[in-house]
Amino acid sequence: MSDVEKLHYKLMTCPLNELLSACALAVESKMDESGVDFLFIILETRLQKRRMLKKMGIKDDSE
Repeated sequence: MSDVEKLHYKLMTCPLNELLSACALAVESKMDESGVDFLFIILETRLQKRRMLKKMGIKDDSE
């Protein structure tokens, strides 16, 4: 598994509160815009997944 794949896996499986904190830290630290956008895309994907699982009645274990 490459470093990028490891990072992607970690971001897709970490608790949502940690991911949200990482997004806030990235904005506050004036991270490169593409990095901030990447984090927000991951956050949006995770939130969409959470909503879909909730609609299906499945508990999301990543919280």
